[in-house]
Amino acid sequence: MISIIGIITEIMGIYLISRIAPWLTPVYVVSILFMIIALYRWGEFGLVLILVFSVAGFLAGKYLHTKGGTYYTWQAFISDFIGLLGTSIVLLLKKKFHKNEINKSVYGLLGMSFATIISVVFLQGTTYAILSNQNWVSSLVSHFFDSLFALLATMVFIIVIKNQNVIVDVKENLIATAEERRKEKEYYKEYTKEIVVKKNDKKKT
Repeated sequence: MISIIGIITEIMGIYLISRIAPWLTPVYVVSILFMIIALYRWGEFGLVLILVFSVAGFLAGKYLHTKGGTYYTWQAFISDFIGLLGTSIVLLLKKKFHKNEINKSVYGLLGMSFATIISVVFLQGTTYAILSNQNWVSSLVSHFFDSLFALLATMVFIIVIKNQNVIVDVKENLIATAEERRKEKEYYKEYTKEIVVKKNDKKKT
């Protein structure tokens, strides 16, 4: 479900940006945000979405952007794919810091998001510079400006969904929910026993 929403939003975002700011050639608008959510929720399983978002963003740019034929080349596709691998830093941050220290604090989430975007831009810009024989620094600067919409969208949505139980570890949530249900069952079991004992005591008296 998340991947479908992400793909549709990404295609719409690239189309709108090409009309509002045609000098920008973004591939990521919300892909990074959805990758952060997916990796935080599902761990390593979220990595499969990298290919999905890379293909969706590339095709949307190539056929919907006004500069589709000039920028969205095979070099751009490979660099964008490699760039999205940078979102795996979310997995490292989850292991490095306690999960609750990240998703319970808006500053923790924003810090994780910013680090993720910087990691993506670094890998994307470096790969593109190598494949197209471009100056490394100018490639990084260019890709950073192209990612400004992604940066803004990610930061805004992170603040909005912070308290919506979206950026959570699904596995841990399932374990916690199962534990709560187990405790509830034990409580009601004990409570039922008490009622039965009291009724029996009344009958004896």
